Amino acid sequence: LRSGGATLYRICEDINMCHPAVMAAAQVVSGVLEYDAEKQAVKAHNQQVQRNNILALQARDLKVRQVDNETEQNLMNAAQEKLESKIETMKAEAKAQVAGSAAGISGRALEVITEDFVRQGLRADTATSTEMDRYIDAAVLRRQGLASEAQGRLQTKKSKPSAMMALVKTGVSAATAYHTFGGEFGKAKDVVKKPTP
Repeated sequence: LRSGGATLYRICEDINMCHPAVMAAAQVVSGVLEYDAEKQAVKAHNQQVQRNNILALQARDLKVRQVDNETEQNLMNAAQEKLESKIETMKAEAKAQVAGSAAGISGRALEVITEDFVRQGLRADTATSTEMDRYIDAAVLRRQGLASEAQGRLQTKKSKPSAMMALVKTGVSAATAYHTFGGEFGKAKDVVKKPTP
């Protein structure tokens, strides 16, 4: 149908035998069909963009969940190490007190020995806490990177074609066709026949 108006226009142009109003109407039909086709193309494009954007966001969310799970596992492991380190420190401190007492060490001398074990435990505890902070910072950076990656994959939808612009364009085409085939605005015209030589 879309090409029908243009075909009719070409035939009438060749034989110069169409009524101006018919040609104007053909241009109107052609303009309406062209606008409708453009509208459908934009709709199809936007639906595809919507599907692609949903897939990009779903991929981002899946990767973020993987990062969160990995970070949670690392933090749980670090917390377990921290707990085991505290238990080992307490055991070492208790052994040092027993061994010191058995060796006749007491008072400040025994405190110095046990404090050394406590210091070692605190150093291990601080190292584990620092490691946990690094896991959290790394997870934040990875999440930001995934958000940026997804943002780069998101596509923009096209705006719908302007009905007003299509109307103006169709009106101009119809007026031009009407005038080309001998029509004068404000006057009724019969079929214009090609002059014979």
